[in-house]
Amino acid sequence: MSMQPTQSAPRVSQVEYLKAFRFLFEDPNWAMNLLLGSVLMLIPIVGPIVFMGWQLRIMQHLVRGQAQPIPRFDFSDFGFYLGKGVIPFVVSLLVMLPFIIILFILGFGSAIGISAMAAQGVPGEFLAIMGLIALVLVFALGFFPMVTLGIAALTRAYLTEEFGPAMELGKLFQYALAVWKRVLIAYLIFLPISFVLMFAGMIALYVGMYPAMVIMNIAWVYITWQIYQMYLQDGGEPIPMKDPLEPLPSQQPPAAPTGGSSVPAAPTPQTPASSNTPT
Repeated sequence: MSMQPTQSAPRVSQVEYLKAFRFLFEDPNWAMNLLLGSVLMLIPIVGPIVFMGWQLRIMQHLVRGQAQPIPRFDFSDFGFYLGKGVIPFVVSLLVMLPFIIILFILGFGSAIGISAMAAQGVPGEFLAIMGLIALVLVFALGFFPMVTLGIAALTRAYLTEEFGPAMELGKLFQYALAVWKRVLIAYLIFLPISFVLMFAGMIALYVGMYPAMVIMNIAWVYITWQIYQMYLQDGGEPIPMKDPLEPLPSQQPPAAPTGGSSVPAAPTPQTPASSNTPT
């Protein structure tokens, strides 16, 4: 694996959120990519895994400084992206599951506690304060650590393409601790923009939700790359990448025919037979 994947990647001075949401539309194939990406969102389980494989490819192109980082989505690459998306999908599930349990316990416990206090006649102002404290605790102890570790694990999964290195706890926590401030700010800005996009999609008879999800996910990949790039510029240890980059099936040259040629062979000229007639 290569330990110096960013030799040609552009310098990033800050997270550019508007550029992240414009990123998809800067590609010449944006319309078809948006359409096919929306189709993937409609396919249960398999669709999101394929989409994560596509995101993996985009992330690697960004880190390598490719001029056109978003590959044109082609359904001949469906199996390739499906295979690439399995590890990021499993990694994200494993990271999120403990925090989902914590969030459920905190949320359920807070609701029971506030309900019990309300039944005892506790003033509404006090209940509102307690609810706010519970919300902050849920965010601080569950949601935000889940997002921070999630982006750290996905970054490692996207670049290493291997389960073991992606979930190497020491490296995982090291990266999460190095980028948590940028992740917090990025998510607090990204979230309301995403809500606006999703609301706009709901207004469009709910059909627009799927393109909105594509735009949001591609934007988040771009933000993830910007955070990683600034981490490297601050002297962080590069995450090893698989080298060289595998060509996509749609980029492979057509295979040479294996059967015989259908073109008939040219006839062999005949030599006139010599005459044996006696003179």
